[in-house]
Amino acid sequence: MFGANYTGIVSKNTYDDGYLQRATITEKVSLLPRRCYHSKKTLWFKKAYKAKATMYMLPNQYPKVITRWFDKSELLLLKLDSRS
Repeated sequence: MFGANYTGIVSKNTYDDGYLQRATITEKVSLLPRRCYHSKKTLWFKKAYKAKATMYMLPNQYPKVITRWFDKSELLLLKLDSRS
């Protein structure tokens, strides 16, 4: 049906997908080693942003809580990019 090199629809904001508008973002110190969702940098003993969103998929299912960690500079770039 699709060609061998079909990769799907690539949007401008690949990492956003409406997540940042729904998420509650708090600034925290990452005491455990974590990865930035966008840049894959290691966040360990650094100030980072924790984004947490609750999504309801179907009416009879439990809500899905999605947590993503972002580096300070990467989150700023994503927010600026999503507004344009």
